Amino acid sequence: MAEQVRFHLEKMVPELEDLEARGVFSGPEIKEIVKRRTTLEYSIHRRISRRVDYLKYIEYEMNLERLRKKRKLRLGLDMKQPAKNDKKDQTESDEVPGQKHLGFTLSDYSINQRINQLYQKALKRFPGDVDLWIQYFSWAKGLGASNVLGRSFARAIQLHPLNPTMYILAAQYEFQDNSNITSARVLMQRGIRLNKESTVLWHEYFKLELLWIEKIKQRRRILFGIQSAEENVTDALEEKKRKLEFADENDNEDEGDTGVHLEEENSETVEAGPDLVPVDGSDDSTLSIQKSLSSTQKGVLDMAIPKAVYRNAIQTIPKDLDFRIGFLKLYQKFGMDTLGAQTEIFDSIKADFPRNPIAVGVIAERHITDLDVSDVAYPSALKRVVDEYEEAVKEHQDPEMWAKYTSFLTETLSKVTESNLQRFLFVILQKAYNAADAKKQSSAQLYLSWSELNNHNSEAKMSLLDKGLASFPRSSVLWCAKLRLVLALDSTTPELLEKTVGRALALVGKPVDELSIPTREEKADRFAVWKLYLEYLSTVPQSGETASPRRSLDLVEKRFCECLSVQELGSATIDTADLEAEIIVIYLDWSYKIGGIERVRKSAERLMSFKQRSATFFRKCLNFEEQAILGESGDNYTGGVVAVAKKRLGSAPLDSSQVAKLRKWHELICFADPARIDSWIAFLSFEMHVTKDIKRVTELVWRAKKEVADVDEFTLRYESLRNE
Repeated sequence: MAEQVRFHLEKMVPELEDLEARGVFSGPEIKEIVKRRTTLEYSIHRRISRRVDYLKYIEYEMNLERLRKKRKLRLGLDMKQPAKNDKKDQTESDEVPGQKHLGFTLSDYSINQRINQLYQKALKRFPGDVDLWIQYFSWAKGLGASNVLGRSFARAIQLHPLNPTMYILAAQYEFQDNSNITSARVLMQRGIRLNKESTVLWHEYFKLELLWIEKIKQRRRILFGIQSAEENVTDALEEKKRKLEFADENDNEDEGDTGVHLEEENSETVEAGPDLVPVDGSDDSTLSIQKSLSSTQKGVLDMAIPKAVYRNAIQTIPKDLDFRIGFLKLYQKFGMDTLGAQTEIFDSIKADFPRNPIAVGVIAERHITDLDVSDVAYPSALKRVVDEYEEAVKEHQDPEMWAKYTSFLTETLSKVTESNLQRFLFVILQKAYNAADAKKQSSAQLYLSWSELNNHNSEAKMSLLDKGLASFPRSSVLWCAKLRLVLALDSTTPELLEKTVGRALALVGKPVDELSIPTREEKADRFAVWKLYLEYLSTVPQSGETASPRRSLDLVEKRFCECLSVQELGSATIDTADLEAEIIVIYLDWSYKIGGIERVRKSAERLMSFKQRSATFFRKCLNFEEQAILGESGDNYTGGVVAVAKKRLGSAPLDSSQVAKLRKWHELICFADPARIDSWIAFLSFEMHVTKDIKRVTELVWRAKKEVADVDEFTLRYESLRNE
């Protein structure tokens, strides 16, 4: 390993000498660069190298290149070197001492060349890392390294033939950077043959054809009004630099060809896919230059190829509605020219998904897709949409269809600002809700939306919620909505509140069969009612108010105990830890407000006595302890604020009992969630800045390195903590 590192370092000598001779870096800076590169070289040449080692090396070289460019620009070294007399007897001794080395030299391309070599080594070491491939492609494209991108894309596709991203990136490079639509098509078609069920590939190929047609149309608009198009002039110096950066001594391929070249497909192993090859006359030059086009060529510009792609796509994936809607959205991005082609998609959706509410909505709402609510044509278009929805709900008696219709009307009502249109939509929406209710096609969510339409009238809203609960007595959303309304009414009495909550808890989350076990979803619905009720009970009366019976401490404590009882939590087969944690947070907040830290400690000890608690619970207890010590209040505390206060403000030292309590909660947090780095860093910060116990800090670091998920990340954060 040492010999390899030494070999690579010796190859850097000419580059470093050039940087020093040109004055870009000083002697001490060159030594620091060598030291840093030595460390990084050893890290990538270890027996078991890691991906992060290569990325750190690459990041360092990128930062070094950025610094070199800035200094070169500041020193004025970008000016070209004056031409020398072509004499055989001219030697380097003719140079004037201290003269700037202007123009293009070794150090201008050596760092980028090294970055490319590091990427190549990393990709050979980790060929299955897709993210690393994508990162390399992004860097190379940003640098304009066209002479390596083609070969790299081909290699990536050979290694990942079933990854659609590789085909998409390669086709994008061919189309956008090389302006080669033929190669881009070949890449996308091969990707589709190998990944027929990939919706992303189908959409991207469809988008590629649309982009190509748009490009041809724009080019024809320009060419037939201007005699000649501007030619892109390439800077010879930059071209030379790129070739030197990515020169491969062992590569005998033609450097002038920068496209993506794949191996010929084996007809025996690759099943022939749909005929996606475009029709004759679809090349760029023919369609761009000729002013008069044949009927076939006109068809190409009239979306013939995208239409063929869509037909093949729905034959391959026939039952996916979202897949077809994706094609429709791509058409809509290309403006009015695609309206005729969109008709085919609408017709296919209507034929294949006649009873699907989403499909019906897509077809009906096509009339207002490109219209703004302030447009003059919007009201008439909206009327056509409403008529199609009305026809659909009459033909298909389905609660989901009514829900889709009312959802559209509600969303549209929130957008429009014109008063007459608002009244029209309000009347239509009320008729729709009444019709759905009369035909027994309403759902619990539909009743909830109907009640929200009457937020201005509490009596009407309560009546609608009661009507919904008569049909869906176990609906959590309806009971929660009714409970919120009851809590908001000034006329609500404690008896009415207790009666409403009692009826809700008697029905919500209770299985129809008493012998069956409640599901996770049923428990979640039940806890939603409990949470709403307990949040109201736990509010402390403001100064001057009289605590009513519903807010008595004994009642609140009793209700919290009932909610957290074994009967409410369910059997051991149902995981309700997250639901329970929300209630516990409310309980601890209430305990702290009414009894301070002492009541929190008692409540915490009782809760811990019969069940192992989560790290979230322990962090909440730690926050309360820290608030009590600092004498402040707040709900947004995170672990470690005492340590921060000690470090920055130099507050009075803590007594032994306070230190013991804080240390206890830190220990419990790290025990409950040992893989989390933040917990260990907060504990270390406490020991370093509060107790200043170096022996315990050393022990914690040793323990943390055995528990955390990422030892390197923990080490970096610990070093940063030490240097603060």
